[in-house]
Amino acid sequence: MIPLNRTSYQLLRLPALLLVIASLVSACSSSSEPNPDVTQPASDATNTVGNNNGNPGESQAQTGETETVTAASTNVDFRITVPAYQSNALQVRLDWGTTQLYAAWNVDELWTVSGDLPINTDNTLVVSFNDRNGGITLGQFETNFRTGAGPSESFTVTADQFSTAQWDSDGDGVSNLDELIAGTNPDGGVVPEPVAVNLELVADKTFRISWEDSPAASYYDILENLDGVSGYYAVANNIGAGVQTYDHRVALYKRANAQYIVQACNSSGCSYSETLSVTGTLDQAIGYFKSPNPKGGVVDTSHGSPITIGADHFGSSVNLSADGSTLVMAATQEDSSARGINGSQSDDSVNNSGAVYVFVRSDNQWEL
Repeated sequence: MIPLNRTSYQLLRLPALLLVIASLVSACSSSSEPNPDVTQPASDATNTVGNNNGNPGESQAQTGETETVTAASTNVDFRITVPAYQSNALQVRLDWGTTQLYAAWNVDELWTVSGDLPINTDNTLVVSFNDRNGGITLGQFETNFRTGAGPSESFTVTADQFSTAQWDSDGDGVSNLDELIAGTNPDGGVVPEPVAVNLELVADKTFRISWEDSPAASYYDILENLDGVSGYYAVANNIGAGVQTYDHRVALYKRANAQYIVQACNSSGCSYSETLSVTGTLDQAIGYFKSPNPKGGVVDTSHGSPITIGADHFGSSVNLSADGSTLVMAATQEDSSARGINGSQSDDSVNNSGAVYVFVRSDNQWEL
């Protein structure tokens, strides 16, 4: 062994250090090259999609193809104005390919419906304007309709686009519809005049609709537009001639913007009244139960929180039968020594003895 002094030891360390540095540089250089046996992660996996044609060594990032997501359908809003015609069983139907839609009546002769249809697709659109729930075709419009690629679009059909010539029951060359619009009838009958109408709020939860009787009317129908925008439908049909009121018991919270129309009808057709709109608050239609022997009491705040002294506490406990026809109300602090049914209402001889009141619903009215 050759003894090393300090100088020769330092000279020996230098080549070894250079060798270590060279190894590190070589490793870094080789790691920057893609390993053909390892698929490299895509630089943006959400915006690119791989298409390596079966080459396992080709990564998604290397192909760089951008993925485009396209909606499969478009929402089409159809607005249809039909020729003026009044009927108690009118129907507006749309046929486009295998899709069939039924429009809702909004106001006057305007009908609307929306549907999701395949994008960029051609089909024949047929809009039929029917009476008797499709039994008689009053008018029809036909055209080629191609959907676009946007999320939504609209399509309008106007009254003058409908062909009504096919409905000519008397064969005079003038369609029945044109004769009705002109004020005549193919059968020579007279359509009733529109009736004057009124809407009254009645407790509890009742809209009372009334109208003047029409001598030419055989029956009346009541139409409701639940929220003022979703279209009309019948809530009462074939109300006999001579009847002039209809009580419509409803859920008030759903009728803040409701609208109503009365149809006066006979075999020649129907006429529409003016629109009755629900406006303002519905307080008058909110009912309540009242004790036949009420005692309000006085509010005492001398002990901090307010308490009612001398009150009967009518309604402190309530129970309704399953069929909704019997209601039981407790008055836990009523003063009386009476026992059994129909005790004396004027007996206040025993303090806070309590009482129970039973209400029964008959002919849409609550009775004690």
